[in-house]
Amino acid sequence: MLGLLAGRPMSGYDLIATVEQSVGRFWSVSRAGIYRELSRLEDGDLVTGTEVAQDRRPDKRTYEPTPDGRDAFRAWLDTTRVEDEGRKIGFLVKFFFARDMPPGQVEGLLAEVATSTQRDLDTLTAINDRLLGGSLTHERLTARHGILVKQARLEWIAEARRELGLDTDTRP
Repeated sequence: MLGLLAGRPMSGYDLIATVEQSVGRFWSVSRAGIYRELSRLEDGDLVTGTEVAQDRRPDKRTYEPTPDGRDAFRAWLDTTRVEDEGRKIGFLVKFFFARDMPPGQVEGLLAEVATSTQRDLDTLTAINDRLLGGSLTHERLTARHGILVKQARLEWIAEARRELGLDTDTRP
């Protein structure tokens, strides 16, 4: 949050939209979690909130990092240790138990996952293409990571279909 707020002051609503269009593609956070975190950061004097009056909408509160918040963000960036939080992959849990499903249902599960994965891949490819040649190299490389992950999932689906004899077509 501190990194996103470093660019410009944002309201919780603005922050949610920014997360959904950027880090939300690989870092899961709920809307309520964003507001809880903003409150925690403000209580810890890492961000400061300012009430902003609006004419045709309810007033809003915008947040920006304090000097201590900028220092905390910099300290986090300076550490090389990264702890990935485990992501729950619902379809893999269901697939794990697919031995108890009829083959048509397993194929339906794989087809649904392939469709949503291809949709995500198309979105990430468009983001990557839009960022090519620009100055946002780290953002583009993040999108590229997502592309490779989605491509690997599609390859796995094709492999699973072949191995289970569900599909003679080798396309994902």
